[in-house]
Amino acid sequence: GWGETWFDNAHNIVMNTLAVQGIVGIVLYVAMFATAIVMVWRGYRRKDIDLHIATTMTGFFVAHFIGNVFVFENPTSYLYFFFMLACANSLLSRGQRAEDRASTREGSSIAIGLTIVVTTLAAILIFILNVNVARANRATLRTLRSLYSITDPVAAYQATIAIPSPHIDDIRNDFARTVQQVIPEYAKHNQNDLAQKLLNLAFDELNKNRTLHPFDIRVQLQQAQLAENGAVLFQNVPLLFQAEEALMDALIKSPRRQQVQFTLAANKLQLRKFDEAIAIMQQAVSNDPKVGESWWRLALVQQEAGLGADAVATIREARSRGITFDARGEDIAKAILPPEAPTNITP
Repeated sequence: GWGETWFDNAHNIVMNTLAVQGIVGIVLYVAMFATAIVMVWRGYRRKDIDLHIATTMTGFFVAHFIGNVFVFENPTSYLYFFFMLACANSLLSRGQRAEDRASTREGSSIAIGLTIVVTTLAAILIFILNVNVARANRATLRTLRSLYSITDPVAAYQATIAIPSPHIDDIRNDFARTVQQVIPEYAKHNQNDLAQKLLNLAFDELNKNRTLHPFDIRVQLQQAQLAENGAVLFQNVPLLFQAEEALMDALIKSPRRQQVQFTLAANKLQLRKFDEAIAIMQQAVSNDPKVGESWWRLALVQQEAGLGADAVATIREARSRGITFDARGEDIAKAILPPEAPTNITP
């Protein structure tokens, strides 16, 4: 089914590195561990560290590498991995630092001008990469809360995106996803104008993400879902065409993804474009005939299009191929197939 077609990282950093960065990347990755271990034992032979530290560090690097064969890195694992690298570097360079200090002339000091420049640059980087990001995150949280409390969420969002942040795309996605969840409540409380305004704002913000990440079709899928929900809530048919455009773009960029095909076929049904909906589902079946969901969705589209005989034929062909349906598919198949005539009649 389409739920198993999304992947981020392999749960094997070795294979993930090989897939993403190729032979050069995997050689450098393995060399990072090998170099650390070799340097640790060189340091042991030079008496820079004792046997306990050498074996502990070696054990850590080996264990970390083996662990990464079953998972991918995360900020926590990076933290202690690079901490251990830094620790090894510090311990192994003590002799060199002692020689450097001995060769340094007395009274030498770092220039005041250089200190000021480095300190200023560090402060600027901290502000840009830490302070601003934290401000944007806090502002995003306030914006999402305002969406649930219906307290001027548009102004709160505008204030949030005014804060420079490298995560502006995530802020837009979070805002649009939350808008999609809350606009039914706005409609219940007779806030249709504000709900429509938020929907349009979220859709436009997702357009910016499409420009920023044109091949991340999750953005198009989010746009389509947002537009279709709005079409139902506000009886706004043009929103269905906006959803269709987003899904067509997603299908061009990911033509074999079942989630896109299924969603687009349902959209075409709503627009009464029956032939196009059937063609999309037939392509889904052709792409992977073993997926039962494609078969019963094709039959459902045919049934909705008034082609009952074709729907029955589709279900029967799937049965003849040994295709297994999930619970929903079984219910739809039973509803489509004509009732079987009784075989035994007792007087």
